[in-house]
Amino acid sequence: MKVLITGASGFLGSHIAEQFAEAGHDVRLLLRRTSNRQLLTFPYEEALGDVTDPNSLGPAVEGVDAVVHPAGLIKARNEAEFRAVNDEGTSNLLKAIEERTPDLRRFIYISSVSAHGPSPDAVPRPAEAEPKPVSAYGRSKLGGEKATRSSALADCSVIFRMPVIYGPRDPALLPGCEVVRWRIAPLLRSGGNRLSVIYASDAARAVLE
Repeated sequence: MKVLITGASGFLGSHIAEQFAEAGHDVRLLLRRTSNRQLLTFPYEEALGDVTDPNSLGPAVEGVDAVVHPAGLIKARNEAEFRAVNDEGTSNLLKAIEERTPDLRRFIYISSVSAHGPSPDAVPRPAEAEPKPVSAYGRSKLGGEKATRSSALADCSVIFRMPVIYGPRDPALLPGCEVVRWRIAPLLRSGGNRLSVIYASDAARAVLE
């Protein structure tokens, strides 16, 4: 199967792309000229483009059987920057697929539990509950979900709301946990907070399967 993967130079995206390549799929990666390619040690076809530039996406999506879309901002200066990539960028990608590859077999959007919002009293919220994101990031990822559900590709789409991801190549969580080696215990607010987490290779395998 020929698969286009966005965000492959990033943390989760690199794990997803690696597992698809190892499984024998024909992998095409949407990369910017400035993308770091050091993690991409497997065979792949490169397509230069950016989800914020609609004109660059047509050749990238043409002729593929599936698209996996983990690309997105996790840090930004303001909500507009989040929306430009996570929300509008997803819409741009979907429109390009509708125009160039309308018979796509599968579109996989990598969202976040932040799009759903926090759980009161540590009680898990059902997936069908009304989303109540409390951050600009969460609202932008919910925008990407809505774009996916309202597109012509809705019937072939799958949305993963990923929790906090950790593992090799992790730029954030694991480095922050290194202080434990020095017998310093990070305190998350009151100390009673709980996080849902998943190992990076497990998250990638869920997408692959």
